[in-house]
Amino acid sequence: MALTIAAVKHFNVVRDGVRDSVFNVTCDNSYPSGGYGLAAAALGLKGIYTVMPCSAPGGYLFSYDYTNSKLMARECAAAGSPPAEVGATDLNGLVVRLEVRGW
Repeated sequence: MALTIAAVKHFNVVRDGVRDSVFNVTCDNSYPSGGYGLAAAALGLKGIYTVMPCSAPGGYLFSYDYTNSKLMARECAAAGSPPAEVGATDLNGLVVRLEVRGW
C-alpha cells in the first residue's frame, strides 16, 4: 500500500513562484524500510523546498529525506537513546500533518 494524501489548505501567498500548502498524510499498515515515497508530484508540486511535519501521532517522530524524497518514521527504543528509523511497523491510520513549501 502507500500513503493517502489529502490537501488541507493551499496558501496563495506566492512569492517568486513559491507556495505553502498543508496536507494530512495517512500512513498504511506496511512501513517500508527507508521511508514512504513522497515526491513533489504527489503533492501537486514541481519541486519541494521544505517539508515540516507538524504532528507526531502515536509517539513517532516524522522527518523528510530530501535526497530520496521519502517521509520517514522514527522512534526512541529506550530513554535517552537517539531516534532510529522504525522497522517493519504497522502505522495504519496514523495521520501526519505536513506543511510543505515548494513550487
